[in-house]
Amino acid sequence: MRYKYILAYLRLSNDDDDKTEESNSIKNQRLLIEHFVKNSEEFQRAEIVSFADDGFSGTNFERPDFKRMIALAKQEGQSCCIIVKDLSRFGRDTITVQNYIEKVFPFLQVRFIAINDYYDSNSSYSSRKDTEIKFKNLINGIYPAICSKNLKQVVRKCAEAGMYMGSVPPYGYLFAENTTTVLVIDEETAPVVRMIFDRRLEGAGYSEIARELEEKGIPSPYAYLTGKGFVCYKVNVRLQWTADIVSRILKNPVYAGIMENHKTETITPASRAARQIPKEERIYVEGTHKGIVTKEELACVAAMVKHPKPADPAKRKEKYLFSGKMRCGHCRRMMRIKTEYKIPKIRCRTTRTKGSECFVGVYSMEPIEKLVLQLIRQQAAMAEDTLKQLKEMNKTLDISKLRRKKGAYEGRLKNCRSKKMELYESFATGNLTKEGYLEQKGKISKKEEQYKAQAIELQEKIAEAEARKAKEENPDLKAFVKYKNLEALSYPIIQELIKEIRFYDPEHIEVIWNYQDDYMETVQKNVGRKRAK
Repeated sequence: MRYKYILAYLRLSNDDDDKTEESNSIKNQRLLIEHFVKNSEEFQRAEIVSFADDGFSGTNFERPDFKRMIALAKQEGQSCCIIVKDLSRFGRDTITVQNYIEKVFPFLQVRFIAINDYYDSNSSYSSRKDTEIKFKNLINGIYPAICSKNLKQVVRKCAEAGMYMGSVPPYGYLFAENTTTVLVIDEETAPVVRMIFDRRLEGAGYSEIARELEEKGIPSPYAYLTGKGFVCYKVNVRLQWTADIVSRILKNPVYAGIMENHKTETITPASRAARQIPKEERIYVEGTHKGIVTKEELACVAAMVKHPKPADPAKRKEKYLFSGKMRCGHCRRMMRIKTEYKIPKIRCRTTRTKGSECFVGVYSMEPIEKLVLQLIRQQAAMAEDTLKQLKEMNKTLDISKLRRKKGAYEGRLKNCRSKKMELYESFATGNLTKEGYLEQKGKISKKEEQYKAQAIELQEKIAEAEARKAKEENPDLKAFVKYKNLEALSYPIIQELIKEIRFYDPEHIEVIWNYQDDYMETVQKNVGRKRAK
């Protein structure tokens, strides 16, 4: 048979141990396939179409050029022949590769050749080699796990040698010249780290230290390192100092001259999922770089974290209603709530920063408490109304009828595909002219598109109906309904209903609900319908 297209598939992964070998380069895979085609009489008139995925793992079949190749193969069918250097270039997932070889390609009538594995789906010899091919495919499936294991061994040796494994140096350090694995003290930021430890040892809290750094106008780690040209993917992205950033610095053993490695570990090579390694199982190496603080100071700070000063039971107070909920709408930092007054007051911690847009001064919580109580009652009323409307609307739903209609159209689609196969057989055996084949095929395709569109429309209606049925039993809606006659707020109620409150100024206050995504969508749709009336 003469082929119209030769689909040459090329792949090289960053995970391949042999990626540096010239024989496996994209260029030489292409030359090998072109040489094979040139020396095969049956391929002389065929057009070679190359598909190359460079840098994609063989375990992942969501490769852009691989998907393009399969789409063309589905379109052209038996006029195509797919050629690869070997099975490992096609893929390294045992089950998926075998499925293509045994089911997909035979169904599409597409010929498949793996040159170096001496496999040709059109050859009886290839059938006799079936067991060998399956074994090679199995080995290819195991290969990523082997590579992952080898890589882990290399990484572990580097970690045990005390090399720095990150792409960005820790704040207070820079990389030594011509290396990214050795740390040297950054004379510009090391004094800041020193000050953070000193203030903590004096008894200052994380938030207090962060506020002092902000007031002095010292750039945060993210701002400083990005200014140095580093791409800080894994560094706290806050432009301002926060209690969390201070805490991370105080807990990091790198500042005492101790390299901490092996913090995470990849679970599977295919998913790249990772797990956190317990601290006692991590790798610690001393003497790899100069410390900014002593080991004794690090231990002292750690002890302050582990053993905080016990609170006086007599002075212990109940948590305020909005504790942990009030945030500045501008800087998004947690606001300070002063509960020592008869009526609590709030103040933004960032107002002293130059150029800050945050509300200046203190503001009474009394109006906010009244506003939140009113909003909860309103939400409860809307939730109750929404549930009633959903129940009314769902009375007319007949999901079973919609499914029967969809099944009928799917049956018609199946019938169209069978008719297309029959037409093609008639054309292939000479019982039908090319013109007659194309004309009848066009008519069937037109009907097929209509049935497909109707089936999709019905599926959307079914999904919408099922969603409406589910929302009728929405626990979030019911959670609000019980508060329609709420008389007074309490800490548990605030915790249940509210995620945070953003205070911009006395005229602009935003409440973010815990049920924002699902519940609010339902309520808002209901409100929109009421307004439309």
